Amino acid sequence: MSQLSYSPEADAALTDLERDVARAALLNTTVGVLAAIAAEPGSADVRRRVYHVDGRAVFGVPYRTHDDDWLVMWEPDHDGPIIMYVGPDLP
Repeated sequence: MSQLSYSPEADAALTDLERDVARAALLNTTVGVLAAIAAEPGSADVRRRVYHVDGRAVFGVPYRTHDDDWLVMWEPDHDGPIIMYVGPDLP
């Protein structure tokens, strides 16, 4: 299993989710997505979308919980995946 690291923005988004008890289902699903990235970063399941940011590939994992369409964006790194974004799905 890979060790995840987080951008300050992604870390803040997760902290906000953890504090909002009304969004426990969204937090649980988000934690599952993060666990899948850590377990198998090479899997197609966690590389559903590819964004090119400053010449680098950043992968996206969209997911839905009730009425929420959310996205985790992450970047591969030799030390483990870097979670760049956790939040509402992007167009």
